Amino acid sequence: MIRYPKFSLTLLYFASSLCIIYELTSVNLEITPEDEKTFKLVPALSQCQNSIGSTEAIVSCVSKVQSWLFEKIPNKTCIEPAPFEMQPTEVLENKMGCCYGRSAFIGKFLQYAGLEIRHVGVWMRKPRPPLNLLKRKTPSHSILEVKTPDGWMLIGTISKYLGYDSHGHILNTKQFRDQELFGDETLEFPRINGKGDFSILYGIYSRHGYFYKPFVPLPDIAWSQFLLNFLDNSL
Repeated sequence: MIRYPKFSLTLLYFASSLCIIYELTSVNLEITPEDEKTFKLVPALSQCQNSIGSTEAIVSCVSKVQSWLFEKIPNKTCIEPAPFEMQPTEVLENKMGCCYGRSAFIGKFLQYAGLEIRHVGVWMRKPRPPLNLLKRKTPSHSILEVKTPDGWMLIGTISKYLGYDSHGHILNTKQFRDQELFGDETLEFPRINGKGDFSILYGIYSRHGYFYKPFVPLPDIAWSQFLLNFLDNSL
């Protein structure tokens, strides 16, 4: 009978646990035939596919996608927990107008069009991090960023806000927060005393789970995007 050192067994259990957690929490971002069928309903598809390489064209593309989706889903309808997965077809058919529904649709659509996106979760810094992520009722929001030749641009999901300033400079979520560009017209972010004081995490689609299969009470995470929190010095 082969006897393995206790350390080796502990390491094996640890590695196995990590694999299980990875499988249970991973968000499926693969484009399916059903996704393709739904995305072909969006009039701006061809424009978006031809927008790569031009910031101006990407801004125009995203603006038209926002307008189309807000016309199709005009109300901020939230269903928690939803009896379906946060995939584009389900979001559209069930008119899921919450930030996480619209972000799921727009994000995957832009990926299908050939653009690079990253999902952004923001949480009020009250209580202070990391407790704000653990407290279920902490005000939170789901938005997106799309990569342009001039940097990552913030995309609103409960308003048609896009991240660029009065000079036309592209803004990501961190720049938007740090420059305190908050106004009633954006309606996109949790605030304290009128100022944006929130944590930013990339790749977290839900901190409480149940948005994606297998529908378990663990965070829904796009791990390739989540790693940017540690590897991207611009964050």
